[in-house]
Amino acid sequence: MLHPPPDTAFREEMAEQLEAAENSLLALERCGLDHGRDAGRFCAGHVQELFRAFHTIKGLASMVGCKDVATLTHALESVLEPVRRETAAMTPELLALVLAARDLLAVTLQEAPTPELAEDMHDMARALEQLAPVPQSQPSPGTPQIPAMPTMPVMPRWRWQVCFAPTDPDLFTRVDVLELLQSLQDAGAQHLTPRPQGMDRLEWVDPAAPLLAWECEFDGPLDENGVRDLFIFVEDAATVTVRPLEAGSQAQDATPPGPPPDLPHAPIAPDEGQPPAGSQPFHKASTRPATGTGLRVDAHRLEAMVGLVGELVIAQSRLATISASLGHAGLQRVTEELEHLAASLRDQAMAMRMAPLGGAFGRFRRMVRDACQELGKDAVLVAHGGETALDKAMLEQLAEPLLHLLRNAVAHGLEAPAERRAAGKPSRGVITLTATQAAGTVTIALADDGRGLDREAIATRVQALGLARDPQALPDEALFDFLFHPGFMAASGASEAVPHDRGLETVRRVMDALRGQATLASRPGHGVTVQLRLPLTMAIIEGLQVRVGEERFIIPLAVVEECLELCRQGHGREQLLSLRGEIVPCVPLRGVFGVEGQAPGIEHVVVTLAGGQRTGLVVDEVLGQQQAVVKPLGVLFRHCAEFSGAAVQGDGGMALILDVPQVVQAGQHLWAGTAPSPS
Repeated sequence: MLHPPPDTAFREEMAEQLEAAENSLLALERCGLDHGRDAGRFCAGHVQELFRAFHTIKGLASMVGCKDVATLTHALESVLEPVRRETAAMTPELLALVLAARDLLAVTLQEAPTPELAEDMHDMARALEQLAPVPQSQPSPGTPQIPAMPTMPVMPRWRWQVCFAPTDPDLFTRVDVLELLQSLQDAGAQHLTPRPQGMDRLEWVDPAAPLLAWECEFDGPLDENGVRDLFIFVEDAATVTVRPLEAGSQAQDATPPGPPPDLPHAPIAPDEGQPPAGSQPFHKASTRPATGTGLRVDAHRLEAMVGLVGELVIAQSRLATISASLGHAGLQRVTEELEHLAASLRDQAMAMRMAPLGGAFGRFRRMVRDACQELGKDAVLVAHGGETALDKAMLEQLAEPLLHLLRNAVAHGLEAPAERRAAGKPSRGVITLTATQAAGTVTIALADDGRGLDREAIATRVQALGLARDPQALPDEALFDFLFHPGFMAASGASEAVPHDRGLETVRRVMDALRGQATLASRPGHGVTVQLRLPLTMAIIEGLQVRVGEERFIIPLAVVEECLELCRQGHGREQLLSLRGEIVPCVPLRGVFGVEGQAPGIEHVVVTLAGGQRTGLVVDEVLGQQQAVVKPLGVLFRHCAEFSGAAVQGDGGMALILDVPQVVQAGQHLWAGTAPSPS
């Protein structure tokens, strides 16, 4: 029967290793196609990474008593061992079966353990055992193979002495000690020896502390990180020390007897003496560097902390307002210091919320691979900008729209290999995913080199559905935007091979919820590009507060370049500003938002740079820089694309946060004397 893991730590680590295994498998599948005769040189590293991922999962599963997971990963190790040692080739059949086994392991992270799932895992283990790799010296006739790895030097061997000393008295209530020791022995541990710890003097003993540690030796291909990975699930509740052993030496020769690792114990009075002089705790001998260490934090706790930081920023803003009104020097100094601390805490909290987009690229490659196999197409996903970071909450919501767009690209954008060759294209299509960050926004572009959009067919369908009177007169961007309209894809008679008829509708819905934009561009015969533009974060931003009449607005500081004074010269709608030899168009916010009242004689211009366009926003007054906690807009403002949110002011009032590109677009309609199209 499948045993569930005791907490989320095992699940999180297993999910990471399964993702690494999937990436290695997809890379192995492409080796022969991408590198030809040199494929072996590129495959070698992927095979090692694949084996290491399953080996780590097996060790963790053995520790926590997930015997079915351990059995399946052991079978995976057995079938991959000949490939890793270069005595067999990775055939497509073997790769497909390993990928299916990986998917079955992933199911255990999503579903409750059942006898049926356990039986499926045992069946998969038996199937792996029956599919023995074909030796390179006797290949099966006509069997396609991923090219074998080149001959490599003999793998180095290391000898380590390891001391495992529990520090958490509750460790063995969630970990089976016998399973833990068995997993170490399976990994090659020798001379497992228990030894007492913290019992040198009775008065030092803490009854609640674990009083038994284990020592062992490793002699084989595992390096220090490989040894430490065996303890990764219990490293937060134990001290693990790894010492190199000289060739031919024994553990007792390398480490003289001494006191155990430091443990909590009762205070010792000064006259009772100290531990024996010259003794050193084991864990001082070899420790991992502090840099690069990580700590998993529950997502709900992180969200709660960010929410509290947001409330702190609001309280600090109110305090600054009160301090300015009182004019007390001491209070102002404290307020400035609090502002600095709140800003630092905000930056740290925001950094904790950020995650690189590259972590999702492996999942996208797998989706493209599976869709191509199902639809008889050939495509590769090329990703750039994986280091671009986005708010974790936004990244999770963005995964579904991106998967929909990738399915559309494979199912409808890319032609079949024969059709591509007839059009003079390579038989393999290319889907490019690019992520960039600039001016407080993240732009994700997904482009394919397929057939492109059929403008005539789209215009005909728009006409038939009554969505526009004269769709042929619309520019491409406006016409293609109807593809996001609810029900449009279902009405288009899309192929039922992939269930994604409401894919673009889902993209628009999610982008609206994230205060983002989605646009389509296409060239016939050259493919389609979908661009998603999102704010960097949805929680807290640094902004510049401005006033227009009695209304206050916040401009994201990331797009602000400078502020200038502007003397009024006439009452024309459009104003131009000469800025160091460059003509910069200006958008009067008073006109865009219909603010009543007379503008002052001297206005201010906030020069912004967004989307590669420099524009001046004309306001009555610049009030100063402010940290803004972004609050979502209600239904009253859901059709106002010029606003990306609202922020609570120090006096309790609200200020709207401007979406600068949308404001500029509204200003262009104002200059032309037309109303902006509803968003």
